Amino acid sequence: MKKLFALLLTAGALAGITRGLVLELARDLGVPVEEPQVEPGVLQRSDGLFMTLSSLGLVPVTELDCVPLPESPLMARLHEAYQARLEAGE
Repeated sequence: MKKLFALLLTAGALAGITRGLVLELARDLGVPVEEPQVEPGVLQRSDGLFMTLSSLGLVPVTELDCVPLPESPLMARLHEAYQARLEAGE
């Protein structure tokens, strides 16, 4: 099963509304959420990366240190759930 690894708040992530909603949606979809200490090399070997922004929602990270990254299939599922939640006005 795929997992969602979220950047630790102590590592510089902001405890924003969008981040919190995406973590909640992942759990609702049955996706395990972990907040481990992650080294940069691990990020380049991931199935895909994305950021959360209040102004844009979920945004794919397409490149890291000039290395192209794959598109995250999990991000597509989370983006769909995120949009549905917004449209529902929740």
